[in-house]
Amino acid sequence: MMGTGHATPFIRIGVCIDDVGLHPGVTEAAMKLCQAGRVSALSCMSEAPSWRDAAATLVPTLRGKVDFGLHLTFTEPWSGSGIKRPLAALIAAAYAGALDRSVVCADARRQLDAFEDAVGDAPDFVDGHQHVHQLPVIRNVLIDELSKRYARTKPWIRHTGAPHRERRWAPPSRDELKERVIAALGAGPLQSLARDGGFKQNGHLLGVYGFNGSAGDYLARWGRWCTRAVNGDLLMCHPAAHDSGADDRIAFART
Repeated sequence: MMGTGHATPFIRIGVCIDDVGLHPGVTEAAMKLCQAGRVSALSCMSEAPSWRDAAATLVPTLRGKVDFGLHLTFTEPWSGSGIKRPLAALIAAAYAGALDRSVVCADARRQLDAFEDAVGDAPDFVDGHQHVHQLPVIRNVLIDELSKRYARTKPWIRHTGAPHRERRWAPPSRDELKERVIAALGAGPLQSLARDGGFKQNGHLLGVYGFNGSAGDYLARWGRWCTRAVNGDLLMCHPAAHDSGADDRIAFART
């Protein structure tokens, strides 16, 4: 309660763990955090090395308690995508109109099939690893495929719009600049497509940073994200209970 006697207003947001299926450390973190009531959604890489094991562990216990979604992936070395390439090259190809729509469609269908096969159901939502789901061609194919495939119960789609700035009178921080770069890559056009297609989306996207700093720095960021949050926003996070030992550029940040 505040000193005035009025109840402190609550802000309701979603908290989503990304990269589920990447390695067992992510699965372990997801289980612990979901059971502790700390997260509300799991974004799953349906072609990732540990995805089948992750689904077998998480789905029986957590299905119906948290949202399970597809983390559409085109940039990882293990991806089976026909358009697979590093993120910068994928962005360039998307904006140059150099992505083959039929190949993108086949990739999306294969990843959706793999998700459904492991979970036994349609995804509650769809987003993209490194936010690729909002890029030109990919976003159009995604909306078309989801509209055909899930006409009766449509999954929600991650919106990457940046939250309100923390201090509007000051220069933006590096984290805030990254938020705006991500949003500029396609948040608005995807939002229009989703709205026209009858797909729901979250509000702003919270949790963007450079995967740098200590655990204390991350905790401070959480405080700032929560201060900036409004109802309906989504906070993404990338935890792991332990390092995989594999090539993972954000392994330290995960643990």
